[in-house]
Amino acid sequence: AAARRVGAKKFNPLAAHVARKAPVAKARFSVQANSSSPSPDGEVDLYRDTPLRYMGYSNEVGEAFVAFLPEWGVPASYGVAALYVLADTVDKGKKAADGEADESQKMKRGAIVSLDTFTWQMLASVFWPGSFIRCVVNATSTALPPR
Repeated sequence: AAARRVGAKKFNPLAAHVARKAPVAKARFSVQANSSSPSPDGEVDLYRDTPLRYMGYSNEVGEAFVAFLPEWGVPASYGVAALYVLADTVDKGKKAADGEADESQKMKRGAIVSLDTFTWQMLASVFWPGSFIRCVVNATSTALPPR
């Protein structure tokens, strides 16, 4: 019976550290990082449910085609990806703050969600894939005979 109770409650890491002085009525809140399905309420997320999402992958295209781009091409592709990440971060932080019922926690909730979104998006959409593609391109360039 105890094992059933442990698994029954969903753990929300963003809300686990918030100590409340008294129970406060608050709107249901959850973070769906990298969710590929629309939100349960049917709202379309501009940065995750539309083709704009692919702007976050522009640096990967830049890294893959580094041999064919002008000198400014790869940095420009990273600029596009970074702008996408920043826009998504601001959007998620604002939505989180607006969804917080407790006025004293709005700024904190927005900051936590913004930091989470920014960190995850920069690592998972920009840094790791771009680094991996750069390594593969460099290894391929080294393995192929020079032109």
